[in-house]
Amino acid sequence: MSESEQQLTKEEFVSRLTLERVVRAERRMAPNLPTLKEFRQHHDTVLGAPGGAVLDLAKILRYAAGKVILVEVNLDLLVETHAGVPLRVFASDLDFARAAQYVRGYLAGEEATIPLLKMHGTITDLETCVVSEEQTEQGVGAGKLEVLRELLGTNEEPRLWIYVGVSMRDRDLLRVLKGEEFAHQLDERWVCPYFEETIADYARERDPFWKKTPRPRIEDRLITETADAFFSALSSVWETGATIRSD
Repeated sequence: MSESEQQLTKEEFVSRLTLERVVRAERRMAPNLPTLKEFRQHHDTVLGAPGGAVLDLAKILRYAAGKVILVEVNLDLLVETHAGVPLRVFASDLDFARAAQYVRGYLAGEEATIPLLKMHGTITDLETCVVSEEQTEQGVGAGKLEVLRELLGTNEEPRLWIYVGVSMRDRDLLRVLKGEEFAHQLDERWVCPYFEETIADYARERDPFWKKTPRPRIEDRLITETADAFFSALSSVWETGATIRSD
């Protein structure tokens, strides 16, 4: 265990456990990473049977060109397979070298295909998969950092970000998101049925920046619903053509 991990209780270690930490331990005993290969096999088995959240997201994407950008830390192909509309997928470092330019054009109305930014790669190309602590400890890399900054709003008009089922444990992304410009220029919401401690930890660091906003507490930003319930409600609004309000 690392020096910082040795200071944790068993419960604290479990609460912070990530796939990357598991892979770090597994790599010493099985360098061919059977966990990742097992995930690929399971993924291919269930890919054709998406849940309600994926299907309702697909409904939203029919009306979302120019209005939505998708960002994933998952490796699976559920969104690409069932979107029903063209997506511009960015997964490899080479892809991300061109991502910021594309997103700028998309936000300016010059590109119509919805971007899908797969921050941790895709299971169809294991070379792109960010699955070890060694990788996450090195940060996101230049291309991903540049495109994330393109997703910022301004201090006066922060851009709405909705984290769905995100536990806020990804060390590489946390290094970026905890920066001052992201704190000021994002209007962040969380969709999660349980108020996880890792979200609470993140929110505590945001408190000084949220104090003077219309939503000064994490409770004002937390939607305690499952992804299925959230996307079902959101898709019904999109389909009626009603105006989507950030509140």
